Amino acid sequence: MNMMLQPKPPPPPDPIVGMGATMQVGSDQYAVTIIGVTPSGKTIKLQHDRVRLTKESRRGLSKDRGAHQQHLFTSDPNGEVVTARL
Repeated sequence: MNMMLQPKPPPPPDPIVGMGATMQVGSDQYAVTIIGVTPSGKTIKLQHDRVRLTKESRRGLSKDRGAHQQHLFTSDPNGEVVTARL
C-alpha cells in the first residue's frame, strides 16, 4: 500500500502537569508523571512513578510475556526527577 495514502496519526497531546507519560531509554520504558512544563512547552520535568505487579499469568516465559502482566502505577513524590526536551 502506498504510504502517502495512509492517514496521518494524530499529533501527541500537549504536556500538562499531572499527566502520565512513558519515558523510553534505549529499549527500556519507565512510567513517569509530568511535574513541570516550561511556558514554551518544549522542556518538561518528569518524576518516576511507583510500579507494582498486580497479576501475572502462569503461561511461562515467552516473547510476549508482558502481555500477560498487569501493573498498578502510582505517583511517587520521592521518585527521581529528570528534565527532558521535546
